[in-house]
Amino acid sequence: MFGLGAAGVAVAGAGAFAGRALLEDQPKAYAAESGSYPFYGEHQAGIVTPAQDRLHFVSFDVTTEKKAELAELLQEWTAAAARLTQGKEAGAFGAVGGDREAAPDDTGEA
Repeated sequence: MFGLGAAGVAVAGAGAFAGRALLEDQPKAYAAESGSYPFYGEHQAGIVTPAQDRLHFVSFDVTTEKKAELAELLQEWTAAAARLTQGKEAGAFGAVGGDREAAPDDTGEA
């Protein structure tokens, strides 16, 4: 009985060793760099800096006919994007920093 248990332990150990060796042979994933890059500059991030490791696409139907409203919306989005590239919240008050009785700038769901 002892011999059978020892054989089982030996097989399990060999399997773990082989599994680890296989994992080590796999290409290493690039680690996300810590740090930030300026939002404003000659090029957008990813052109002369390391490429981002995540990407999202969105599409919107703009329903306003007022040019000023669209310009204001795009300016707000630009300001939010600039804050996000610095590791800050999307909105000026963030998910929890604003008025307790009002809806948050950023729900933190994205």
